[in-house]
Amino acid sequence: MQPHGGFEYRTLPSWLVSPAAAKAAFALALLCAREALAMPRVPASGERYAEAYYAGDRSELAVCLDEVADVIAATDSYAGLARFIEPLFDAARRGRTWDESTDIREKWRVPLH
Repeated sequence: MQPHGGFEYRTLPSWLVSPAAAKAAFALALLCAREALAMPRVPASGERYAEAYYAGDRSELAVCLDEVADVIAATDSYAGLARFIEPLFDAARRGRTWDESTDIREKWRVPLH
């Protein structure tokens, strides 16, 4: 709640930040749609990780990254989608973030004028 009586709403980090991020988001969504019933568990579904997500605790979330990646890599769909997904996992493992104040049009090759 805000002092004016309303509330603050924040969106998730945008998958549109770059073409690579968009491809990774679509590839992960497709993999999850295809493999939801085949995945034995979702390693990041515990309360610990939900709390870390809402607190913005990237170091705690990084704890389950390799386990999540292993579950995803074990699916039948992974081999065909890995080229899109792995760059995202690699960036997450290295702790890379993006500057949300930059203009995404440059990476998408959209003319600025």
